[in-house]
Amino acid sequence: MDRIRISVFLIMIVLLFTVSVPVTSAHTPADVTIEYDFEQQVLNVTISHFVSDPNTHYIERVEILLNGEDHSNYTYTSQPTNNEFTYTYSVTAEDGDTIDVTAFCSIAGSASDSIVVEEPDKDMELSHAPEVDLIYESTSQKFVLTIDSEGESVEGATLDILAILGSISDVEEAGGGDYNFTYHAPDVDEDQEDEINITATADGFNQGWHEFNFTVQNVAEEAPVINITVTNEPEEMDEETSMTMEIELESGGDPLEGATIGITTDIVQADDPTEDGGGDYSSELTAPDLDENQTATVNISASKDGYETSYYEFTFSVIDLTEPLKQLLLTFEPDPAEIDEGGDLAFIVTLTSDGDPVEGADMTISSESGDLTIVGDLGDGEYSFTFTAPALENDTSIIINISAEKDGYDELTIRSPFWSRLLKSLMNDSFWTG
Repeated sequence: MDRIRISVFLIMIVLLFTVSVPVTSAHTPADVTIEYDFEQQVLNVTISHFVSDPNTHYIERVEILLNGEDHSNYTYTSQPTNNEFTYTYSVTAEDGDTIDVTAFCSIAGSASDSIVVEEPDKDMELSHAPEVDLIYESTSQKFVLTIDSEGESVEGATLDILAILGSISDVEEAGGGDYNFTYHAPDVDEDQEDEINITATADGFNQGWHEFNFTVQNVAEEAPVINITVTNEPEEMDEETSMTMEIELESGGDPLEGATIGITTDIVQADDPTEDGGGDYSSELTAPDLDENQTATVNISASKDGYETSYYEFTFSVIDLTEPLKQLLLTFEPDPAEIDEGGDLAFIVTLTSDGDPVEGADMTISSESGDLTIVGDLGDGEYSFTFTAPALENDTSIIINISAEKDGYDELTIRSPFWSRLLKSLMNDSFWTG
């Protein structure tokens, strides 16, 4: 009986010890979340894997697929924490690419996540010209809205332009990121503040906003008119040149000083105007580099307290000065009558354009048969080379190709045929441009 009691007691001790010993459990990763930084081209992988010891139980491998193809695999011998952590990887991807990530536990199980890469929209920057502090009631003011993003013009935008008191008309795209519109001031019994709010939308860009304020001034009596005159209005300007535009303002026959001048242009550049005194104002106009002749438009506005804002517009031609390429003419001397196989023949090539010799050209001479040796540039438009006829078994047609190139000239290529063992020259009768 005592033996039975002792045996039962020992069995109970063993069972109690077995139950009390901690067992490390193997947990499948709870979650994988991935985020992609398009600008930095970086993939962030956040893994939730709860373990008691990250050195013995950890995420052993991370697999990355790009558009369903193996991109990279990363193996580990531990994990940074015993719960949640983030790995960062360099992955070059484009808009619309698919990235799949799977994290594998060192003991058992895995977890995955997938995203489609989206290029983030860019921000738009909006500005307007001219800057005005007041507009007289029942008058109109033209504005130019400029939209760009990271230094590049934004074209094709859709605009929503609203004024609190006045009205907006003539909204149109002018090109190069510029948009024109006209504000019409209402009748007011006293000076009032008006505000223009602009919303711009365009594909690939975040919505843009712009607003500005000014005073709509009540005019007790009809405001005097400002007369604008450009005293040296050009008919044309050469590309990449500048001129000083001279502006005169007067009202009622008297010079008008202290006015605000606004200048908007399309293809030319206008500097901020300066006041020179006595109703005279000036601005530097600079013409751009062009590939062809174009028409430039300049719009001028003049405003001053107590006067009606006035406008003046003129156009002129901007001339492209690029010279057309000159044509080359190539001739040979001598005109060979015959040449035996294996024989040598020295040629003098003369290169001219409009009757003048052309020196320093790059000459290229080739032939499918025989040997050609370029001797060199002899000066005064003359170049020399030597042709060595091949050994022939039958009559053979041989073509010599000659090309001439030089900056400012059209490239010229001719093909000159010779015949049979005697290789009679047909250069005078049969050559053509290639």
